[in-house]
Amino acid sequence: MGTEPNFLSTMRQQYESAINSAQLEGFVFTQEDLAVFEKIIRGEITEADYIDQFKEEIEHWKKAKPLIC
Repeated sequence: MGTEPNFLSTMRQQYESAINSAQLEGFVFTQEDLAVFEKIIRGEITEADYIDQFKEEIEHWKKAKPLIC
């Protein structure tokens, strides 16, 4: 993952466009969602790392609350 200014600027534009599009359709992001997006944009974590973390969280939900998964 690049951290040079042009790469980060492009990534920020892409994320902001996607966020705005989803919001126009009525989706409401949590502050936690927006914080994760910001970490990805800044290069603090990769999209793949976040996806892996989210998959682990889903596995936890499956064990803790099997009726909703």
